[in-house]
Amino acid sequence: MPLMEKKNALKMELRERTELLSLSQLDQLEDLLVERQHLFCSYFTPRSCQEQLEDEIVKKVIKERMEE
Repeated sequence: MPLMEKKNALKMELRERTELLSLSQLDQLEDLLVERQHLFCSYFTPRSCQEQLEDEIVKKVIKERMEE
Protein backbone atom coordinates (compact mmCIF):
# COMPACT_ATOMS: atom_id res chain seq x y z
CA MET A 1 0.00 0.00 0.00
CA PRO A 2 1.50 3.37 -1.00
CA LEU A 3 2.37 5.87 1.71
CA MET A 4 -0.37 8.34 0.71
CA GLU A 5 -3.05 5.66 0.90
CA LYS A 6 -1.82 4.62 4.35
CA LYS A 7 -1.96 8.24 5.54
CA ASN A 8 -5.49 8.65 4.22
CA ALA A 9 -6.58 5.36 5.78
CA LEU A 10 -5.12 6.41 9.15
CA LYS A 11 -6.81 9.81 8.94
CA MET A 12 -10.15 8.18 8.19
CA GLU A 13 -9.74 5.74 11.08
CA LEU A 14 -8.81 8.59 13.44
CA ARG A 15 -11.83 10.58 12.29
CA GLU A 16 -14.13 7.59 12.86
CA ARG A 17 -12.73 6.96 16.34
CA THR A 18 -13.08 10.64 17.22
CA GLU A 19 -16.71 10.58 16.09
CA LEU A 20 -17.40 7.45 18.15
CA LEU A 21 -15.81 9.05 21.22
CA SER A 22 -17.86 12.20 20.73
CA LEU A 23 -21.05 10.17 20.36
CA SER A 24 -20.17 8.20 23.48
CA GLN A 25 -19.62 11.40 25.45
CA LEU A 26 -22.91 12.80 24.15
CA ASP A 27 -24.70 9.62 25.21
CA GLN A 28 -23.22 9.93 28.70
CA LEU A 29 -24.23 13.57 28.91
CA GLU A 30 -27.72 12.74 27.70
CA ASP A 31 -28.03 10.07 30.40
CA LEU A 32 -26.98 12.60 33.03
CA LEU A 33 -29.49 15.13 31.74
CA VAL A 34 -32.29 12.56 31.79
CA GLU A 35 -31.39 11.67 35.37
CA ARG A 36 -31.36 15.37 36.22
CA GLN A 37 -34.77 15.86 34.66
CA HIS A 38 -36.23 12.98 36.68
CA LEU A 39 -34.84 14.42 39.89
CA PHE A 40 -36.05 17.92 39.16
CA CYS A 41 -39.52 16.66 38.35
CA SER A 42 -39.70 14.59 41.52
CA TYR A 43 -41.54 16.07 44.47
CA PHE A 44 -39.74 13.70 46.81
CA THR A 45 -36.14 14.62 45.98
CA PRO A 46 -34.63 17.24 48.26
CA ARG A 47 -33.37 20.41 46.62
CA SER A 48 -29.84 19.71 47.88
CA CYS A 49 -29.72 16.45 45.89
CA GLN A 50 -30.89 18.27 42.80
CA GLU A 51 -28.18 20.91 43.20
CA GLN A 52 -25.52 18.27 43.84
CA LEU A 53 -26.42 16.44 40.64
CA GLU A 54 -26.39 19.73 38.73
CA ASP A 55 -22.88 20.48 40.05
CA GLU A 56 -21.66 17.01 39.06
CA ILE A 57 -22.94 17.45 35.51
CA VAL A 58 -21.25 20.84 35.15
CA LYS A 59 -17.95 19.49 36.52
CA LYS A 60 -18.08 16.51 34.14
CA VAL A 61 -18.65 18.74 31.12
CA ILE A 62 -15.85 21.12 32.15
CA LYS A 63 -13.46 18.21 32.71
CA GLU A 64 -14.26 16.73 29.27
CA ARG A 65 -13.77 20.12 27.61
CA MET A 66 -10.36 20.56 29.26
CA GLU A 67 -9.27 17.10 28.06
CA GLU A 68 -9.99 17.98 24.43
